[in-house]
Amino acid sequence: MQSDFSDVTEGVLTEKAAQEVFDELKNDEDFFWEYLDDGCFARVHKVCSLLHAKGIYSEKIRADNAERTWLCSFGLAIRKEDMPEEFIYIHFHNAVVIRVRTACGIEERIVDPGLFDGPVTQQQWAEKLINRQSIRPDGTIDPSLQDKKYTRTAWDVFEKGLFWTIKDMDLNKTNTLLARHRKDAQRKTSGVPCVGCGFCCIKSPCPLAVKMYDLSSFYGGVTASCPVLSWNGERHICAHAEQYRGILAIGKGCLSLNSWREEIRCRV
Repeated sequence: MQSDFSDVTEGVLTEKAAQEVFDELKNDEDFFWEYLDDGCFARVHKVCSLLHAKGIYSEKIRADNAERTWLCSFGLAIRKEDMPEEFIYIHFHNAVVIRVRTACGIEERIVDPGLFDGPVTQQQWAEKLINRQSIRPDGTIDPSLQDKKYTRTAWDVFEKGLFWTIKDMDLNKTNTLLARHRKDAQRKTSGVPCVGCGFCCIKSPCPLAVKMYDLSSFYGGVTASCPVLSWNGERHICAHAEQYRGILAIGKGCLSLNSWREEIRCRV
């Protein structure tokens, strides 16, 4: 970050300065914000490090589907702005919390350039994140299934477990992760085709299958792979592919670049 925000007081930004910080981050191509599929964990850590160097208060916030447990999760989804009938499916989502001096006093704002054009309230941020099991077959959302849980961590905590904490102050781990996710983003935007390896449908059945075939488990995850996934001798195919092309992102290329692509065989 190149700007010198001289009006930062005890880490708190004015509304004008908060927007300037946001714009500078959003325009930094090093963060590739448009790739929402993965990488939020590393991006948020690097942003917090940059803000701290400028004397700006920050901490991290993580949103999870309330059904998530340490065993498994339904996960979250983000509706695509340019194609509202399609979703990006993720396990959780991280963002940065800053403090802003407003007419009402000092308030918290969420910085998430991948989803917004400026700092927003936590409620506005949460409304962008959709619980996967709430997506109906027709693409509409069940508002009664939107419970989420939120976790806060300090700006300098890279990863935290029950008995350990990693800080990564030199950003070595962070930059390694960002480099990997940047390559994933480049491969995805280059139009790598789906080869029907079955990885997505077997490892993480779509919300349609979870709801239609009652695949949900007591622990908040799924009990089996999709029952309408079949093998045609060359690739796996979905019985609902034509009917729900938009919701399932059929024809949009590979959504999970993985090793199964190298060995396409029957896995059902």
